[in-house]
Amino acid sequence: MIKYFSMKQIADRFGVNKQMVIRWWHAGHFPNAKQKNPFAYNSPIVVPESDVEKFAVKLEKAQQSKKN
Repeated sequence: MIKYFSMKQIADRFGVNKQMVIRWWHAGHFPNAKQKNPFAYNSPIVVPESDVEKFAVKLEKAQQSKKN
């Protein structure tokens, strides 16, 4: 079973606000994100754990390259 995270959960994990996570989503960092209920207006967006883990690796690499 695939585990999904809300925007709030992702924000908490990375120590940013929810708006920043939405910006990352709009920038294409979570390609498999989807609406929890595609038939409901204003349904929350959820992101599969695999996308979150891939993004965490990208973010860590970017932070490491800034330090060097």
